[in-house]
Amino acid sequence: MKNVIHAPTQRNRRTVRSAARVARSSLPEKVQRVIETSYAGAISTSSIARRLGYNADYLERVFRADRKISVTEALHQKRIGVARALLNRHPAKTVNEIAVECGYADPGYFRRVFKRVTGLTPRAFRSQACL
Repeated sequence: MKNVIHAPTQRNRRTVRSAARVARSSLPEKVQRVIETSYAGAISTSSIARRLGYNADYLERVFRADRKISVTEALHQKRIGVARALLNRHPAKTVNEIAVECGYADPGYFRRVFKRVTGLTPRAFRSQACL
């Protein structure tokens, strides 16, 4: 008997589409887990995509569609959230030390991102928190 290739049935198409939808819906959760566990290191959308085995553009598109923010913005939000906690809990630590702990190699960039996210500089945030 010859090998016969059958045309995909409607049911098979639905199953494939459903599996793709499930994969897309769990991808943002996987990305968020990577951000939660690796925020202090040198990570980017590309490195997360490589780690999870996806194309960076596809990963960004699926994440943005689900979370309404970019992967980079989610990473900044996580890092700045940790920085805010450290600024409150550790007044003896310098802003530069906290920047490095949160994954920012450049303290100047950390200050710019912190101000964009919170509306305050790290120093102003710390002095306001001490009131």
